[in-house]
Amino acid sequence: MTRYLLKNKVICGYCGSMMTGVSGTSKTGAVMYYYRCKGKIGVEPCHKKLMRKDYLDKIVLDSIVSELSKPKVMSGMVDKILKMQDELIKSNPNLTILQKQKHNVERSLNNIMKGIEMGIMNNTTNKRMQELETQLNEIDRQLIIERSKTSVKLTKDELCEFYESALRMEAQLLIDILVKKVVLYDDKIEIYFNTPINVSPDEQSGLLICARTVRAKNLFSYKCPYELQLLIEMKI
Repeated sequence: MTRYLLKNKVICGYCGSMMTGVSGTSKTGAVMYYYRCKGKIGVEPCHKKLMRKDYLDKIVLDSIVSELSKPKVMSGMVDKILKMQDELIKSNPNLTILQKQKHNVERSLNNIMKGIEMGIMNNTTNKRMQELETQLNEIDRQLIIERSKTSVKLTKDELCEFYESALRMEAQLLIDILVKKVVLYDDKIEIYFNTPINVSPDEQSGLLICARTVRAKNLFSYKCPYELQLLIEMKI
């Protein structure tokens, strides 16, 4: 069974659809394998060309190993991740929301206590006070969890080891660990890396780490062996 190295990671840069592995047989009986955009099927099919599996897998893998093996590139990427980590700790959105909720609950509890001091005490106020105290306990529990997420900071050495150890692994494991997604255009490939820090998809900003140009031949078809300049950008 043919293994597609980039399975479930390749996205069409034109329509945003996933690109899946397909195969076909030539007139000579040779089996050919490609990545094809799912958007090519429909009323208005996407114009993204099929890309040969063997060439694309090799270009992506070779580019990752080649660039991340350069100390300057590795150091620059890790520095950007450390900056992201610091910004994430400072502006934890969940922490801000929980702190605001706690402030509102405490204010409501204070208002009830003022009423009790004025002699306003009945079953309704007692029930409401118990509800607020339960809410406050739950918010405090969630605050502890959120603060624990930002209490452990990865060091530069730890981040470097994460990426360097992945580079020593076999091809499929390397891709699974390091690559978040690969966005394909006909003349450009964008490789997005995973990071070991807790960053949601919305918070990943697509910071450029490095770029290279390669001469690609036979990338789209076995029948059209023309050569093109392919831009490869690597991002986090």
